[in-house]
Amino acid sequence: FSPGAAPQRGRRTALAEESRRKATTVPQPARAAPGPRSRAQCTGGTVMERVPINAPQGPLGLIFEPESTVLSKVRETSPLFGRVEVGWTLVGVDREDVSHMDGSQVTKLLKMRSHNPQGRHLEFKKRSFSVRELPGDVAVAAPKPHVTVHSPVMDLYAVLWSVDVLVQSLLFHQPSGAGVYVAYALVAFGALTCAAHAFHLEWRRNVLVVALALRLVDVGLRLPMSWDSEWWALQTDAALLVRLLTGATAGRTIQLQMALFYAAAGFWKLNTSFLDGASSCAAVFGVQTAARAALMLGGGDDAAVRDWEAVLAPLAQTYTPRVVIALELSIALGLLLKPNVGVRVGVLFHAINAWAPPAPNNIASFSLVCLVRLVTFAPKAAADALHFTMRNNSALICAGVAALLGAAVQQFKAGRDPQCIAAVGYLVLAPIVLLACRGTFPGGKRRVHAPSKARTRFVAVALLYCATPLLGVLELGAPNMYANLRMRAGSNHLIAPTGLLFKTGLLGAETLTVVKTTSQHVLDYYPGDCTEELKPAENRARAFAAVGMRPFFNYALKRVIKCSYTKNTWRPFDVPAIELRRILGEMAAAGKAATLTYKDGDRTIQVGYDADGNQVKCTGCTPDDVASQGPLPFWAEKFLVYIPYPVLADGNAEMPCAGP
Repeated sequence: FSPGAAPQRGRRTALAEESRRKATTVPQPARAAPGPRSRAQCTGGTVMERVPINAPQGPLGLIFEPESTVLSKVRETSPLFGRVEVGWTLVGVDREDVSHMDGSQVTKLLKMRSHNPQGRHLEFKKRSFSVRELPGDVAVAAPKPHVTVHSPVMDLYAVLWSVDVLVQSLLFHQPSGAGVYVAYALVAFGALTCAAHAFHLEWRRNVLVVALALRLVDVGLRLPMSWDSEWWALQTDAALLVRLLTGATAGRTIQLQMALFYAAAGFWKLNTSFLDGASSCAAVFGVQTAARAALMLGGGDDAAVRDWEAVLAPLAQTYTPRVVIALELSIALGLLLKPNVGVRVGVLFHAINAWAPPAPNNIASFSLVCLVRLVTFAPKAAADALHFTMRNNSALICAGVAALLGAAVQQFKAGRDPQCIAAVGYLVLAPIVLLACRGTFPGGKRRVHAPSKARTRFVAVALLYCATPLLGVLELGAPNMYANLRMRAGSNHLIAPTGLLFKTGLLGAETLTVVKTTSQHVLDYYPGDCTEELKPAENRARAFAAVGMRPFFNYALKRVIKCSYTKNTWRPFDVPAIELRRILGEMAAAGKAATLTYKDGDRTIQVGYDADGNQVKCTGCTPDDVASQGPLPFWAEKFLVYIPYPVLADGNAEMPCAGP
């Protein structure tokens, strides 16, 4: 090019337009003789440059291509005529990413915000030149790409996430040591996150990053005694934190993680014990619910209550396990193939979990965790409309959240079951998620997401987590909640083996049977018989006896949320060598002299400790026995918790419900 090339380029553009109308060939002007090169002529390629535009109220007269946000026409009456050009791509509206929208979507969004008295802040992309460095010259770097991390979906997610974190922290968590200070900080930053995103403040991303980091530390300090829902939250929160720190959003990553978690939960329930009505955890929940329904329908008449029990309890025992498997697998497939359907089924499923089973199995806290993460499936247009409403009612939303949490804490202090309080919170948040997720994806088709290495890594971790029953690790926290799955000493699954690492010998002995103990600590926690805790107290035992239900165990109930057992009936139980080492370590640290007897195959071993934790007895021990080994290494203590399998009089042909 020569210095006079710019006018010629404009002339060529005009000739090209005329040529298209007349279907003729454009004559190319002769090239000018080469002359001294300027910086503008040292072009090494083109880059996309961001152009900020402040648009006024009212119609803008911009026409976009049907399948994208590329400008196809700028009307002469447009207030932006002469400021924007055909071919530019609209990528941001009020600092929110719109690059994935189509023409009709972005037009609708601009029209929705046309009444804003402050106007609209638009960001366009246009082609610009990048410059190569020449000898004796100073290179001009191309502008760095700007990444917008705020979107209506993520702003809405942050508000709901903060509400969930506050409910969990205030009602369910009982931290100790350094965890107390982390919990206080988490509550403070959780509240600040809610306010910052409700008021759409510029620094809201930074507050969310700190809150997410605190949440990860909080869960990490409480490991290994954490629910499976906290392992789900741990992975989704880590994904969001990393993506925010790299200047991106994690919506698609969380979507894939949740779909995998639901798929694993349904898949691992495909075992003979879960499908056995007398043993299934789902049948326990179902017969509980049938007993409560019989009380309500009987109207106080004992004969009528018994008649309803005779009808409802067998139906619940037979069909609840199959319905649960069908719903969990349907949610997973729906989230992957038809997100709007998957979200609706998920909201219904968790509403049932929160409200149907009486205590202690009304798992509303788990339902809240999942509900919040379902909002990431919200279509852009629906989420944008709800987000616009949120921004216009920021003060009202913050006041409502504060009132809701204040009432929840007051009810909790008055002795109300925290799960019932969380169930009320679920009813408040569920309509918001349904409103955000109404409709389909833009243009009636699923959104296409660019490949991402970070997303691939987090999905790989989620897949590994879903395979933990296959490996035989992380029994407390694995994605097989209430699945009656035998993870060691043989598999009861219809398709897959379990406990493969035990077969290699890497995790030590697979089964040791604790026969008896004098340790009050062990008697308090093991084997975790919660049958007497099941409600309703008026007729639950009768309904269970009528259909032959087996005892219900939940060792984690006291471990995780410090729930006390009315009658933890002692029974021998099986644990692997790793878990027995944990038991002996805790028994020694309890500060009371005690003994424990266990069987390793045909050998019986008795170990005793004094009040100072010193081993004073080890009858039948060899150097390789668990009783002769030291405490667990840190990694095993943090991540390898195994549930005790009670040894029942009927021989355990099927695995009883032994907790999550």
